[in-house]
Amino acid sequence: MAHKTFLQHAIKALIVFAVVFSVFSALEFNSENPYFSGYDSFYHIGMAEYILENGLPHKFPYLYYTTLNEQFTDNHLLFHLMLVPFILLFGNVAGPKIFIAFSFALVFALLYIFLSKLKFAWALPFTTLAFFLEPSDFYFRQAFIRNPAPSLLFLLLALYFLHRKRLWPLTILAFLYGWLYTGGGFLFLLALLAIYSVVSWAMKTKLNVKLVLYPAIATILSLVINPYFPENIKSIFLQVWQTGLQAKEYSGGEWYPYDTWFWLSISYIPLLIWFGAVIIALRKKLKISRIGWVVFFFSIFLLVMQWKSKRFVEYWPFFAVLSGILLTGKQIEAWGKELRQGLSSSGLTGGSRKNLKNIGILLLITILLVTSYFYAKNEWSRAWRDTASNADFNVAAAKEAHDYLKNMSRPGDIVFTDDWDVFPLYFYLNRKNYYIVGLDPEFMNQYDPKLYLRYAAISSGEDAINLERIKTDFRAKWVIVASDHPDFRTNLEAEPNLFKKVFSNKEYTVFKVL
Repeated sequence: MAHKTFLQHAIKALIVFAVVFSVFSALEFNSENPYFSGYDSFYHIGMAEYILENGLPHKFPYLYYTTLNEQFTDNHLLFHLMLVPFILLFGNVAGPKIFIAFSFALVFALLYIFLSKLKFAWALPFTTLAFFLEPSDFYFRQAFIRNPAPSLLFLLLALYFLHRKRLWPLTILAFLYGWLYTGGGFLFLLALLAIYSVVSWAMKTKLNVKLVLYPAIATILSLVINPYFPENIKSIFLQVWQTGLQAKEYSGGEWYPYDTWFWLSISYIPLLIWFGAVIIALRKKLKISRIGWVVFFFSIFLLVMQWKSKRFVEYWPFFAVLSGILLTGKQIEAWGKELRQGLSSSGLTGGSRKNLKNIGILLLITILLVTSYFYAKNEWSRAWRDTASNADFNVAAAKEAHDYLKNMSRPGDIVFTDDWDVFPLYFYLNRKNYYIVGLDPEFMNQYDPKLYLRYAAISSGEDAINLERIKTDFRAKWVIVASDHPDFRTNLEAEPNLFKKVFSNKEYTVFKVL
């Protein structure tokens, strides 16, 4: 009997994996976008290729005028190593997409297994709802070639191991997670362990101290037993505090909060599930399990993080829906059983109070299902549109410009770019040359604040007088300008004694510094 039950769950988990992998692969391999969504996707693939070709970098002259030049830290080391076999097997376009879809599918297969272990009779329907009823930005950002999908998988695995009290798997996972997401993400796991401890204390439930202490120690060890120690500690401070919690005006838009109304418009179903579950649990005075309380408080932690920064949409909606399931899933199953019994015994005919109640419940279920259908349709359509285009750059046109640079430049020539956020694409296309700044402008600001201000003034087109600094201060041999920086291009064209236009297509212009 146990073997049969195991086999049934295994088959259902495989079905979940196959469905999620197929659906999410369609998003990844959007026919209208032959490359990737998100700027950083290009950097992570480029870095995986660099590691494959050269080994781990400890200096990074590709960001020449930043703190990373002499003291580079790979904050996503394990992620880049995990990308390598997929790139070798499937190439540097299909391979990373397959890896992300594979990781994302594992999340929901594990979710089904987790709910089954918690004795949810409706584990499969709940998993299906959790997959289809997320905000569009959740799917869009999970489709990036970045570590949110494997990070989500690691966090769910940690939750599973905590519930099952699997000490050594959790400890090993904690160490690996530190290598997966050194740039602050490991703090999620520490927060989860802390919440588990506090909930255990508050519920007066026996706590195996080792179950919390060993993974916490492993997390700290992952920072010390690390090829980038001790520079990684400085990088964590910069990434979490100065770039994240104290984001400057020039930092990436993902570090800023959503417009409130837009956030509500894309999140109302996860919010409804979460708040509805809280209300039901309070009114019915339901007994909440320890793991239910842990996920509830962890989702509150993630909600606060998302209010600070929109990038945490990669985590909060998933755990909000999971929290709703854990809080009231058993009660909903009981109501469903009661409704089926009522309908089978008396149907909907007659005007008895019980029949009227059943009609009201069915009407409410219908409204919720219809609302959920249109929500899912709208959010998945928006996610499809978002992944369909990289409106900020034309990869094919950029490749033409960088093919010219690779043919005409010398190794290590510095290329002056028109903005800091173009670096991931350029690094993906051309690792023969070096660039001024990228990943985050704070790295250059930390290196030399005055130099960063000069760069910002020149590249934006505001400073048309001191263009000779491109040669004297930045020692650049080439300048590449996109069509969205017409003032900068006009300034360069006005100085033929300093710059010679050597390449141009519909999107990019390349100048040689004379």
